[in-house]
Amino acid sequence: MKLKIVILFIAFQNFSFAQASLGYKKLPKDFCKVEHTCRAEYKKDDFENSTTYKIGFYETMLSKTGLTYIILKQVKENKEKRFSMIFFATKEGCITSKSYVHIQLKNGEKIKIPTSSPNIDCGTSSIIIDITNYIDILSAEPIDKIRIAIEYDDDFIVSEKGQTKFFKNLECIKKLDLDTK
Repeated sequence: MKLKIVILFIAFQNFSFAQASLGYKKLPKDFCKVEHTCRAEYKKDDFENSTTYKIGFYETMLSKTGLTYIILKQVKENKEKRFSMIFFATKEGCITSKSYVHIQLKNGEKIKIPTSSPNIDCGTSSIIIDITNYIDILSAEPIDKIRIAIEYDDDFIVSEKGQTKFFKNLECIKKLDLDTK
């Protein structure tokens, strides 16, 4: 058990270092005017004329059994916005165009979102989805369960604490539209 924790810690450290090298910069404190701590980063892309905002890995555990996430928002020069999420599940497998995330809301509604990655990638437990068309409902309705279907189904019950922080992170990422020169 201790070995698994050490390996997870090292993997997290490596991922964090890798993310830092992708050109993301921390936003200044109080940059996002919300009533809670918003730990976001951004990256300007001069080739695409866009800014990408990222919230992730700080208090992003949705389930007590290990489902974490990163939320991304890309704002293009023409003000077009795209929202994406990367989920990190516990089971590894091969992600294909048939992989998906299935979200069951507490009101009984179900949302099935296919991966937005066209690549086949084996040995992964992460999946990226486009949530642009679902951002409003995900911001308003509590989630009951999430299924991450990479190669195998990986089901998670969303905790109350995880849901609360998820709502706050969505509120924050939606408000990040300011110019970040």
